[in-house]
Amino acid sequence: MYRQRAYAHTRVYTKQYEKYFGIKRLQVLCRSASERKLRVTLKKPLGLILLPFEGDRGALIDEIVPNSHAEANGRIAVGDAIEAIEIGEEKLSGCSGVHFNDIVSFISKHSDTDVVIVFNRPEGFLSNDVDMFSYWEKKRKQEIRGPSVLRRTVGVRPEDISISRNGPLGEGNFGTVFRGKWKRKEVILKCAKANVYGASELLDMELELNESVHKLAKNSCARFLGCCEIDQRKGGQIYNGTLPGGLWLMWEYCGSVTLSMALSDDKILLRAVSEAYDLSSPHPQVLHVAVKRVMLSILNNLVILHSAGIVHRDVKPDNLLFTAHGLIFIDLGSAAQCLRNSKNYVPGEGPADPRYCFPEDLYLLPSDAPQPTPSNLNQLWEHYQPDKFDIYSSGIVMLQLCIPELRQEESLNQFKLEFERCGYDLVTWRQCSDSVFQGRLCNTVLEDDEDAGWELMTSLLDPDREKRVSAVEAKTHRFFGSVS
Repeated sequence: MYRQRAYAHTRVYTKQYEKYFGIKRLQVLCRSASERKLRVTLKKPLGLILLPFEGDRGALIDEIVPNSHAEANGRIAVGDAIEAIEIGEEKLSGCSGVHFNDIVSFISKHSDTDVVIVFNRPEGFLSNDVDMFSYWEKKRKQEIRGPSVLRRTVGVRPEDISISRNGPLGEGNFGTVFRGKWKRKEVILKCAKANVYGASELLDMELELNESVHKLAKNSCARFLGCCEIDQRKGGQIYNGTLPGGLWLMWEYCGSVTLSMALSDDKILLRAVSEAYDLSSPHPQVLHVAVKRVMLSILNNLVILHSAGIVHRDVKPDNLLFTAHGLIFIDLGSAAQCLRNSKNYVPGEGPADPRYCFPEDLYLLPSDAPQPTPSNLNQLWEHYQPDKFDIYSSGIVMLQLCIPELRQEESLNQFKLEFERCGYDLVTWRQCSDSVFQGRLCNTVLEDDEDAGWELMTSLLDPDREKRVSAVEAKTHRFFGSVS
């Protein structure tokens, strides 16, 4: 009765269910969010492709079939979870705890054509206008209706790529990263995580952002070499060094030491900076010079990105890589293009690492902002200044560079609590007598040239986005002196 097909994740479905009700079955992870209810009436065949949560419980919409009753309804969206079903006089409630097969059976056993479904929609997916949720649904529809074409950068062929058999270098929320070789060159490869809802869509967006950065903001980020999409039926296996099916992104391998690694030990930091900036001559304050070089590189890269209308949106030590030619950004999975042809840019809160963001500023555009259109992108950029999102993050990175005590996550969280109690005023925090960091803030690079570093830091961490300094202004601050 069942058969399996290989996708990014294993998809198992019943042919009978698909024929009569448009239902497929797919394993995903659980989600948690505050929710709102939506009640709709649909006719069979519903035109819904459903998938269960972890443990085969519950059901949510994975796809809406084109030209179906579900699409014509216009109110439901991909990601809505079924809470209750009413058919005739029978009702199935609490569907989040009901086995997926029982939900499908309840729909199939009734002869009535009208099906009333109560959906739960996570509040985080809602906004007053078009939100991120409908954005992804639109992209999904375009993929369903568009031609089935494997995406490949010219000159990038799967037979020329080999993947390391030593396992992944690391994992993020939606992607897995590997070392590999392409035409005898060392490369970095990334694919979407299996069984993570939305991972493929996020990797698609990262592809688009990397292509934009490669064209518009060269040298600010790791050099993007292109993509290679492989038919699931013809994919290889990692154990023999060939790429499995799916979409793969590829970058030039240009180093292995991130700023996060370097911050674990001043000796590693000095060595990484010396190699990246060719600082062979001794200097009486070599650590201070290293800190200024790193911070200036971050700001220079932000100037390049922001000049192209691109916001990285995930500036932190893990995403800064030392190379033979300085420091560059990696991981554009959260980035957004806000000018020219906007991408991943909508009103409301978006992806953000709370450790490196101002807690009341977790958006590029506030939820009540107009929806971006080709005609208003410049006005939105000028009015809402989305680039300032990266500036606050770079200020937190600068704090960790200059104050070793803040490099541990627990200490950084403690600083953020104290900073909030001080009204996000850096001067007040420095003078706070009950701060656990009192006595550790002296003799740092921040005090050079009559507290020039503290002055710059205050402008980077200003809670008012409009008053927060830009990357262009910050890089010319007197804190950097003669450092270039």
